[in-house]
Amino acid sequence: MTRGANRRHREALFGTASSLRRLGKREEAAERFREVLQLDASDRQFARYWLAASLFDLGQHDELRQLLERYEEPTALWRYAQSLWAYRLGGDTEDARRLLEEASRLDADFLDYLLGDSLIYADRPVRFGRDRHETTHSLAALFLPAWRATPGAASWVRRVLRVPLGDPPAELPFPRRELRGLPRRNVRWQVGLRLLDQEEPGSSEDQAWVLGIVNLDDQQMLYMTVVEGEPTPEAVWRGVLPALLQPMDGEPHRPARLEVPEAEFCRAWGPMLGEISVHCVFQRDPQPITQMLEGMTNLIQEQRLPPLPKDLDPREFPQTDAVWQADLFHVPMMISNEQVGVEQPWAAIVVDKQSHFVLSNEVIRGEPTPEHLGEQLLRTMAHPGPRDPMRPSKIELSDSDCYDFLKPKLGEFGVACVLRDELPQLQEFCRALASSCGGPEKCALADGTGVTLEQMESFYYAAARYFEQAPWKHVAGEIPIEIRCRGLSVGSLYAIVLGRTGVTMGLVLYRGWNDVLAMLHGLRGNDEMSGFSIVFDEVAVMAPADLYLVERNGWPILTPEAYPVALDLEPGRQPHPPSGEELDYLESCLRIVPDFVTHGREAKTYEIVTNGKQLKMRLSWTFAVRSL
Repeated sequence: MTRGANRRHREALFGTASSLRRLGKREEAAERFREVLQLDASDRQFARYWLAASLFDLGQHDELRQLLERYEEPTALWRYAQSLWAYRLGGDTEDARRLLEEASRLDADFLDYLLGDSLIYADRPVRFGRDRHETTHSLAALFLPAWRATPGAASWVRRVLRVPLGDPPAELPFPRRELRGLPRRNVRWQVGLRLLDQEEPGSSEDQAWVLGIVNLDDQQMLYMTVVEGEPTPEAVWRGVLPALLQPMDGEPHRPARLEVPEAEFCRAWGPMLGEISVHCVFQRDPQPITQMLEGMTNLIQEQRLPPLPKDLDPREFPQTDAVWQADLFHVPMMISNEQVGVEQPWAAIVVDKQSHFVLSNEVIRGEPTPEHLGEQLLRTMAHPGPRDPMRPSKIELSDSDCYDFLKPKLGEFGVACVLRDELPQLQEFCRALASSCGGPEKCALADGTGVTLEQMESFYYAAARYFEQAPWKHVAGEIPIEIRCRGLSVGSLYAIVLGRTGVTMGLVLYRGWNDVLAMLHGLRGNDEMSGFSIVFDEVAVMAPADLYLVERNGWPILTPEAYPVALDLEPGRQPHPPSGEELDYLESCLRIVPDFVTHGREAKTYEIVTNGKQLKMRLSWTFAVRSL
């Protein structure tokens, strides 16, 4: 065979191999890539990259190790592949960390793809050359499915490299249609900010601000939260939205006038608020909101406990007949910065059982231990909020390790220690705390109309099973499936399995065929679609109220990247949770779609029972009856 004929044969073989891989025929593709490497040891077509990605997909780690050693090269692509291989076989080892850190120094942009901050374009060719951005995109296109298919890998990368969450979109969320639909009342609102003193003077930690929004005419507190870091117009606006859409008190409405403490808030929000007939006015030091927040800030700071004195003897404190409840609480919100990456903190909480008063509530750095809770109890006895030092007669715990550790120690102070299965008063505070976290962009499934805990539990089990079955491995592309349902009033929807490229795993369902066409042609964004989405991602995607229930009830989450979120999407509105009936429908789809795409049928009818409802659902590939 001449040199030219050999080259043409090699190129044809490579083209066949890459086409087979795109069609999901991984074993056949890997065999062709092996042949290409045998014909060209210098590998001018980078077949080794394609073969490595195929071997990851097939789980053939011995051959992959040999390939990585044979073609050793000091490139970002090879180091990322080596770090993933090391993590798959040995977990969080020193060697895996070293390779990952070297890879990130060579090309940190790949992390944006891995952690969901950049998109892969399926129609963009895979090329490796001098263009760094093109090479990074190609690296992601080939290897992201392998990273996503490795349980815990993305979270491991974020933890090792301390990568914080991506910045929120620069454009302020503005659900125009939903806000215009709110009744407009001739009332005045005020936005107030009050700086919280740092727990440790001179600390390098970001400052925190108490944000409050009040309806002056009705004397209602509409929203209150703590803003970590600089209170920018973007950060504070994310408090204004829930005050409009989900106020703490009263019904949602638009005010005639919104008074704000910073002129830049008016500049940033004025045009948007003008569209919904709300007049935004700058007022330096607005009252009475500033005074109200000052009182709340003082209360927050009173609950901060000073360090434990070395010579403290709780037996010197007068003993009361009070009963306290104490526990370690996994706070359902994320701390994200360059020092820790992303971290879900713990807190030690002490509550007076009779009055429900929260005596202390402090975040713990690192993993909690019984010693942490013991120290918190002693500090609380010395400083029980605004009260004088005291000893309770009894302390109730629900953690057996804490009970075993604290019972003899508390006994020395004459305080009884009791182990309970449940701590209703403390858990009531935890649920309220979880519900108060987050904004409208993280709508909680628990807030869906008619949604029960039983439905949520059933949904999370179905979602875990869907993720385990990985139906995205069995679809050739974003091909819609028509789903007709009898037994629920949802009607016909069009489903697309997400995850083939490894960027977003899940299932999206559109209400109309025109929405499907617009999405496939790239004519509309997700915020212009009508339908439902179920996506799997890291824990930070969860609404705090849902995360609290998942952890409290032990509902299944398959991997650190498999937290499911279900949303009801409508153009011009904030995403909102599905109703109880809609959640039954989504659960049913999660249960039957993997079977349908795996077995390659053109159509199939399923009869299933979901939460006591008898359903008949017919699935069919749309391109059998429609065309683009």
